[in-house]
Amino acid sequence: NTMTTIAVFGLNGFLGKPIIEALLREPFISKIKTPIRLLTSSDKKPIESSKVQYYNVKEVGYDKPLDGVDVVVNLGSVPGDPKDDAFLKSIISHKVELYIPSQFGTDLDATSETLPNFLQSKTTHSKAARDAGIRTVDIITGLFINEDGFLPFAPLYVLGHDVEKTKEATIRGDENTLINPSYFKDIGNTVAALA
Repeated sequence: NTMTTIAVFGLNGFLGKPIIEALLREPFISKIKTPIRLLTSSDKKPIESSKVQYYNVKEVGYDKPLDGVDVVVNLGSVPGDPKDDAFLKSIISHKVELYIPSQFGTDLDATSETLPNFLQSKTTHSKAARDAGIRTVDIITGLFINEDGFLPFAPLYVLGHDVEKTKEATIRGDENTLINPSYFKDIGNTVAALA
């Protein structure tokens, strides 16, 4: 029964804290070799714990923090061309056992019929990892929602209006269309269970 070494990149978006918190909870933390490696390009530290270690990739690059890592979770953005992606190159050269790329959200293959090339860089990124022999799992979540019911992406993507300034929103399409949001805590638990 070996412990899993995990690295998480992109800590300061909506999913960083919920995913790290899930990894630090049972039943997951007892199966993880600590410290969990947290890779960031900022000085923000969303979690303070003796069970995590921060690496600023602007200072140390990707190779040192990924040395000996089994699972990489990417919550950051991906460049348009995988050939220009130093992070992906490091994941491939370190032969990580499982890669969870920044795919959270809509099913991009299904979306491509309606919105051709929508977030194509994410699809291309995942394919490049798979083509290099890295076991890669794309997690499809739907819209993110907080436990309090707040949909942080709704004003940006669904409503198409700046709700913060005007306190008004224009709903596009049928206002009775049901959505199936994913709670942050459930996304965190899903990632932790996979890892």
